[in-house]
Amino acid sequence: MMDLSHKGEHEQGLIGSIGRRHPVAARILRRWRVLTGGASVGDDQRRTLVACSGGVDSVALGVVLSLVRVKPVIAHVTHDIRSSTETQRDADHVQAFAEQLGCGFVHRSVRVADVAGNLERNARHARYHSLEEMAIETGCRFIATGHQAEDQAETVLMNLMRGAGVRGLGGIGELRRLDACTLVRPMLTVRRAQIEELCAQAGVGYVHDGTNDDQSFTRNRVRHTLIPMLESVREDAIDRVVESAANCRDAADLVSGLVDDEYERWERVVDGIECTRIHARGLTRPVFDGVIRRVVIELNRGTGLDRVARRGVLSVIRAVRSASTERSVHRVGPICVDVSVHTVQITVAVETGERDE
Repeated sequence: MMDLSHKGEHEQGLIGSIGRRHPVAARILRRWRVLTGGASVGDDQRRTLVACSGGVDSVALGVVLSLVRVKPVIAHVTHDIRSSTETQRDADHVQAFAEQLGCGFVHRSVRVADVAGNLERNARHARYHSLEEMAIETGCRFIATGHQAEDQAETVLMNLMRGAGVRGLGGIGELRRLDACTLVRPMLTVRRAQIEELCAQAGVGYVHDGTNDDQSFTRNRVRHTLIPMLESVREDAIDRVVESAANCRDAADLVSGLVDDEYERWERVVDGIECTRIHARGLTRPVFDGVIRRVVIELNRGTGLDRVARRGVLSVIRAVRSASTERSVHRVGPICVDVSVHTVQITVAVETGERDE
């Protein structure tokens, strides 16, 4: 852990150490501007809430965005999955960091330890919900997170091991629309070593989260075992994985456009959509899969999306394209696909405890 308390005032630390011409800072600022509206939008219209854990990545992001005229708001979220001593320490450090930058500071505490389900997923959902609340309260149109190249590579590798398609292999998206604001990640191509160097030059400290060393979490095992192994095989392996992720996101965006057009062709019914079986026979698996996922997202609020498996979608496609005239009903994750002689209907399933296909 590095200590923030010994650092000097903002003028002694950041100004005179780095500026907008710093190569890494300039790169991050360029990407932030692209993601927040491009050349047609002034910086005064890009007010941003920086999600800051106190770690090196989010501290670097706060440093860079503080270089613009309209300073960001530094936001910190604490969970109950670590000791109160550690969480208070981190909150105090982030508040001191915000003061050092001359930025506003906001804070939320969330409880997830006793919530049923996946702990990491619950913590992530609670964190983003809190960040959106704080963005609304502080008048920020954007939330920026410090995800960087190694984070992206870890995500891609984890999704690859799960058997993900092009969307999953695209990893972490640079931009995501939330209900009231937009989430941006302008550092996804920046390496951790560059970020650490930037913080050193800026004269700011950061804290170390001990949970990142706990190898009972899959991500940490990938970080500490698989990533170094890849780099031992090829020095620029992480950069190449990040590049592949961008290519997969481009492919996923193309499929997404086709899915959008197809989804609009289906007729709306109670709790779902339907089309003629003749029409459904002509759909490719990626588009059919995308239509099913749209039902889950729009009619089931995304719940159960991780249970939409390829084998289930393929089972439906085989039934749709078969010569059989008998009705068949297929469970795919949280939805049911009813294939009759003339129509195909996709609806949200009533939970019965049955196993998915």
